[in-house]
Amino acid sequence: MNLDETKSPGSYDIPIKMVKYLNESISDILADLINESFTSGTHPTLLKFAKVIPIYKAKSKLDVSNYRPISLLPIFNKIFEKLMYKRLIGFLEKHNVLFSHQFGFQKNKSTSQAILDLCNQLTNSVDKKEVSCCIFLDLAKAFDTVDHKILLDKLSHYGIRGSALNWFKSYLSSRTQKVCINGLLSEPQTITHGVPQGSVLGPLLFLLYINDLPSCSKILKFHLFADDTSIFYSHKNAKDLEYIVNLELKNVSTWLSANRLSLNVDKSNFLTISKKKKTYSNIDIKIDNISIKEKDYIKYLGVLIDNKLSWKQHTQNVNTKISKGIGILAKMRHYVSLDVLRQLYHAFISPHLCYGLVNWGSASKCATSKLNQSLKRAIRIMNFADYRADCKPLFSKLGLLNFEDLYKREAAKFMYDINNNNITPILCELFQKTSTRHSYKTRQATRNEFSLPMVTTECRKKFICYNGIKIWNQIPIEIRSMSNKKLFNKYLHKWFLELY
Repeated sequence: MNLDETKSPGSYDIPIKMVKYLNESISDILADLINESFTSGTHPTLLKFAKVIPIYKAKSKLDVSNYRPISLLPIFNKIFEKLMYKRLIGFLEKHNVLFSHQFGFQKNKSTSQAILDLCNQLTNSVDKKEVSCCIFLDLAKAFDTVDHKILLDKLSHYGIRGSALNWFKSYLSSRTQKVCINGLLSEPQTITHGVPQGSVLGPLLFLLYINDLPSCSKILKFHLFADDTSIFYSHKNAKDLEYIVNLELKNVSTWLSANRLSLNVDKSNFLTISKKKKTYSNIDIKIDNISIKEKDYIKYLGVLIDNKLSWKQHTQNVNTKISKGIGILAKMRHYVSLDVLRQLYHAFISPHLCYGLVNWGSASKCATSKLNQSLKRAIRIMNFADYRADCKPLFSKLGLLNFEDLYKREAAKFMYDINNNNITPILCELFQKTSTRHSYKTRQATRNEFSLPMVTTECRKKFICYNGIKIWNQIPIEIRSMSNKKLFNKYLHKWFLELY
């Protein structure tokens, strides 16, 4: 009954609405089939058929590489997979199998947290006055090139054996697909590699496949979001850093080769970051004897990270995106109500501003000034106000926050999750409550506050591990202590508006 009726009816074109309507008639039969499937270690062959629809992306329509294949699987297959997924993820969480710095496709983990995890390493190395190197690897079609035999061996290694392993072996084998264009189906083709696209289990199986990548080096630090792989290392001396990284990257190359994954070296890049202006030169990072390009900034999970951690390029990019939204507001304001304009604001401007904001929102005023001006322009347009009008009452009228308070709100929401352990433990460990530093209760402990860490640079002070604590400790205790997150978000937003 939880199946989404707006989704595709699947490869056999069975309407989801009809399946839900027949719930009482088919549930018992379906339960028997699923129990038999799990007990016998066999996945039904009819559920392993995929209908592939190519979706045009860009450039020439005659080039097949310019199409994205969308794979549609049978509706009943989703139910089989969801039940197996619950069993598998429960087993993995119980035994802490998954790599702790893997942030993809898991509950209470997100791209924003993955960015924060990496930025913590970068700002920490700056605080220690070290030169840091961050390498961003681009794996070629990683999901589609998974070797089934290697995957099954890894499942067995992690403790998935007997009928459960047989079920996954059956699940991966004898899969077929047909391409559908203009309602016509191609001849069936057998799939011999990769995890099933569009499946429930596919992403989790890929996480297990790549799970032991970090074990190939005891020195390098890995940060993963599915196949988006960043590798970090820092050292006091730039030349020593270059030597060690190149030596360890040989192990990474060996692991990729052993697991039959290929690397796009041309699309792989690295950043070098230091507190001082470039005291190093000609750092040459190689993998497979091919030099990786050094960049001034790199796009990682939708955020532009630059080698000065200034966020200048990212704020410019966000400003360009919200400018399009402002154009929409300017055209639509003559035809729709203020409530509709507010909805358009939340659709075309707010998502760009809030994405990853806890990481880059504390950038210098020089970096965020144009972004701030654009936001004020949007508010004036929505209110039909003069371009010189004071924005605070306009923000208050619309129930919206200016850029500075928007960052503080997002930082406070993040700290609320930290305070209530709603985030992965490796990030919670970066924050220390005052009560944990003493054997006796202090005033700060009773007020539900965090203690500020010792930092030496402005770069680290602007990071959420320091700045977020300052913001959190300034919020009224009655708001911080709320046990319901929806109520916390509501009263937090209201508290900021009351300051206008």
